[in-house]
Amino acid sequence: MKISVDVDGVLFDIMVPFCQIFNKRYNANCKKEDATRWDFFQDWKIPETEAYTIFYEIYENPLDVPLIDLNALNVLKHLNKIHHVDIVSARTQAYKAQLKEELSRQGFIKNIHYAQLILVGNSPKDIKSSLEYDIYIDDNPHLAESIKKMKGAKLLLYDQPWNRMVNPDKKVKRVHNWTEIGAYFDQLNE
Repeated sequence: MKISVDVDGVLFDIMVPFCQIFNKRYNANCKKEDATRWDFFQDWKIPETEAYTIFYEIYENPLDVPLIDLNALNVLKHLNKIHHVDIVSARTQAYKAQLKEELSRQGFIKNIHYAQLILVGNSPKDIKSSLEYDIYIDDNPHLAESIKKMKGAKLLLYDQPWNRMVNPDKKVKRVHNWTEIGAYFDQLNE
């Protein structure tokens, strides 16, 4: 089975440093929970380009980006022994070296936790659905809509404030942590 695993919002909790930078820059008090839609920057009254400027700053220097769930390391190591696991990110090629370094620093090792690191860029918002994976582990609500229309593929939608409007169905299952992800695959393998 081929599995696609997202980075931001699934492995790394990028909205923690995003909020810190945003709050300092705009004298605000926004929290991750306030990002209630994918285009949250519109609610926060900044242009999309400014939101990406902050993300790019974090990509350049990711030392303050926490892991979203420490159990991700164990689950991915187990999954990659049985399945083909790729880390697939909407980051651009310009940040590949930094991402590889951050994955390694956080304990994710190529050929142990994943096979390949694939960067697809951020446009269109559902670009990952054009790749041929059986299961996607992602937090992108736009990907959920595309997966629902695809034959065969399924999405484990990593619960985040910006995707709570997505209704799970037989092709989209909401998960809240990496323990639930591991249990999902354990049931498949029985």
